Amino acid sequence: MSKRSTVSVPGLLLAFAFAQASSAAPMPQATTREAAIVRDAALPTGARVHAEASATPALVEAITRADAALFGAVFDQCDATKVRALVTDDFEFHHDRGGLVAASGERFAEVIRQQCERRRRGDEPASRRELVPGTLAVYPVGDSGAIETGVHRFYERDAKGGEKLVGAARFLHVWRNDHGTWRVARVASYDHYGVDASAKANGDGAVDARAALDAVIPPLLADKHVPSASIAVIEHGRVTVVAAYGEQAPGVPATTKTLYNIASLSKPLSAELALRLVAAGRITLDEPMANAWTDPDIAGDPRRLQLTPRLALSHRTGLPNWRRETGGKLAFLRAPGVAFGYSGEGYEYLARFIEKRLDTPFERLAERTVLEPLGLHDTAYTRRPWFDGRIARPADANGKPLEPMFAEHALASDLVYSTPSDYATFIVAALRGDRVTPELATERARVQASRMHDLCPQPADDCPSDAGFGLGWEVYRYGNGRVLMHTGMDDGVFTLAYFSPDRGSGLVLFTNGANGPQLVLPLLDRLGRDRDFVATLRRQAP
Repeated sequence: MSKRSTVSVPGLLLAFAFAQASSAAPMPQATTREAAIVRDAALPTGARVHAEASATPALVEAITRADAALFGAVFDQCDATKVRALVTDDFEFHHDRGGLVAASGERFAEVIRQQCERRRRGDEPASRRELVPGTLAVYPVGDSGAIETGVHRFYERDAKGGEKLVGAARFLHVWRNDHGTWRVARVASYDHYGVDASAKANGDGAVDARAALDAVIPPLLADKHVPSASIAVIEHGRVTVVAAYGEQAPGVPATTKTLYNIASLSKPLSAELALRLVAAGRITLDEPMANAWTDPDIAGDPRRLQLTPRLALSHRTGLPNWRRETGGKLAFLRAPGVAFGYSGEGYEYLARFIEKRLDTPFERLAERTVLEPLGLHDTAYTRRPWFDGRIARPADANGKPLEPMFAEHALASDLVYSTPSDYATFIVAALRGDRVTPELATERARVQASRMHDLCPQPADDCPSDAGFGLGWEVYRYGNGRVLMHTGMDDGVFTLAYFSPDRGSGLVLFTNGANGPQLVLPLLDRLGRDRDFVATLRRQAP
């Protein structure tokens, strides 16, 4: 482990300090050409356009106006004649749910005529389409064509003029310049998402969450030089949104199957293994680990007899984060149980204890006890053949690619690879209390090592009622409510996960950029959830 250049830290208390250091030098703003495009195309305030260098402001303006005219004719005016004039004779419309909607311009006009007639009869609600700011991209195709991509939201209107958000989708348009008139030749509408009936009954905000992600993440990635972000949103105890943005490696788009080094988010996963072993009666929280394992470096120190799984899980072993901090040999910095001290070595000590106690490799126990029962098929402690082509390559604060790190053998504390979807599935299981007793679930969410003095030396409205480490997670209490959170940072990597056992809400954010912490507050502000927790995070931000 001494060869690793890890910078894993305990939660946002240090993650935001790192973000402050990363942003000490002003980050570059939008490029001159990009600023010119926004100015000359007269786009809405706050809109951000991404375009190839050869895309002139005039081209972006022309496509933006043609796009607005097309969708105005389809949705606002419901005018099939205008629609026909804006599409080519060989027009095709491909829809990921509806298939090939139209294979000619005339057929598409007829589809719109029928739709308008249903709306006039009241058989179908009127609707509105809205381009999500920050998602529009325009690329020239030769001298007489263009490709336009972006994300749009859909609203339904009622008879009284009110409207509600019902869905969103990505789109790709291929435009042709026909003697000075831009007409669309191909439309692909895909990645639709909306709110199902059960979600509506529960007040689920899945559409709003996805629309918020689409609006805020792409410009953040560009501004902060973070190559990609992959996110899972948990609401009402279930995963409602999974999305990926940016590039997992130069020229390779990130997908929801991209694998990220989750850094110290490995610890809650390993803690879950320990708690499940306790629930099964195979180990206990408070037994001396010296009964099965003693690191040779501390064999002569009687304090080793005080080490227990509970102390390791709550970072109270008295051991350093890494033994390189004590001259390359493991040594106590303080007596076990006296005070909090974030320690990856403590988790590795626990892993060796579990291996010796149960005579089974730690990784195999994790697979049998956590990964396989939960169906986490995209999560592993060590490199596997199925990693190939799926790795999110880390990047420094300037966006320069770095080499990814992998564990030579399974680590309990670091270098697990996973996807937000898998990790959110793990969190949902924790919300349900799968394979742990109610008493253990309570212990997991109980502050075992308080850090209130560090977080809030003086009482304030944005302070929690208690904060510190539980078993595997940082714990924040707000009256009777709780939020469990953990972060991870290695070179060129930032990850975060949190959930509220009381609200059933949560979020998983994986990034492959050193500036990943700078995405957190803008993202959570846009989502508008768990405001008391967000206020606490803001208190810790620079």
